[in-house]
Amino acid sequence: MKIKRKYVQTAVYAIFILLLIIAGLGRVVSLPVFLFIVSGKSMLPTLHPGDVVIAIRGPFGKGDIIVWCSTPIYCVAHRVQKLGNGFVITKGDANPLEDPPIPTSMVMYKVIGKIPNYLWLTPLLSLLIYLSYKRIYAIFILKPKVVKKEKVLRLTTTVIALFILFNVSALLLTPLPAGIARYYIPKPNVELKTITPIEYGVLMVYNIRFTRIVNVNKCVTYLLNETYYCTYWKIRNNTLSLRIPEEAYQYAYLKGANRLSIMVNVSLENGWFTGNYTIPLTWRKLEISLNRTLIEVSNSNPIPFNMSVRILYINYSSTGKPKLVMVQNLGSIIIKPYSTWSYAVTEKSAYAYVELEYVFRGEKVFERKKIVFEKV
Repeated sequence: MKIKRKYVQTAVYAIFILLLIIAGLGRVVSLPVFLFIVSGKSMLPTLHPGDVVIAIRGPFGKGDIIVWCSTPIYCVAHRVQKLGNGFVITKGDANPLEDPPIPTSMVMYKVIGKIPNYLWLTPLLSLLIYLSYKRIYAIFILKPKVVKKEKVLRLTTTVIALFILFNVSALLLTPLPAGIARYYIPKPNVELKTITPIEYGVLMVYNIRFTRIVNVNKCVTYLLNETYYCTYWKIRNNTLSLRIPEEAYQYAYLKGANRLSIMVNVSLENGWFTGNYTIPLTWRKLEISLNRTLIEVSNSNPIPFNMSVRILYINYSSTGKPKLVMVQNLGSIIIKPYSTWSYAVTEKSAYAYVELEYVFRGEKVFERKKIVFEKV
């Protein structure tokens, strides 16, 4: 059974029109399937110029090749390197650098396959050349007298139409150079919100937009003429805690320094920054307070203090004179930086004295607190 030539021509035209719809409309609205022809070399050796990329609408992850479009005439097929916070960073396999971050809303499709250029481009061009040669040969050599002028015109029109249709489809399917693209890329922003001294270190809280902290590359403390390196750091969301060596604080305490400087170099998800901060240092004596039988000692300094504590229990003699009945020696107590030590004194007499002794800036400090026990 012979298939009429007009049906073949109709089928060819229908296929080209369908490809044009998929290629053109797929750049404006999200279709289930999308096709375009690779024009650049940024994805070598995975994708070559002339390959037809087959992409679908669906979820994607790191390592996938995605198609993102900034305008209906500019689309890119690159591999996903990083994603998060509503942004995606892609990179061509043959490119030395990553692309700028783009919003996930610009991602249209995920590539699932390709048609190599040698499987479709060469056969198609060969077929067009063969058909054109066959028709022209039949018209001008075999039957030059039979063919009418209208038939020659129709043949010429068909060949030209196929050629124009092929080139227009290739133009629509091929992405244009990157310089034509215009889209907004939010700039990462990092600002220090608060910085708080903690035990042997500082706690920094940042306001961060469009990025996140990944790692601390370097952390150095400068104190007078000395340099100390941070021994530990911890990253949690927008918070960075740095541990400064204890000997740095001890040196500042001995020299009476009232500030130290910190330089920190931090890697971000899509960049880095260096911050220089000044931390004020204040040196205060231990704060001792009494709440009924509870004694509390607060240390607001960045270094620990060694304090000796003893409790003297006193009763009244039969003549009404004070009489020492018991001495409780608590020994040496270490009060950690920015902490409070407390002790509840047990009732063992009419009243008691709590004696505390420590050294501050080379001088001995002695304090005594009196506790009167309530009679039941």
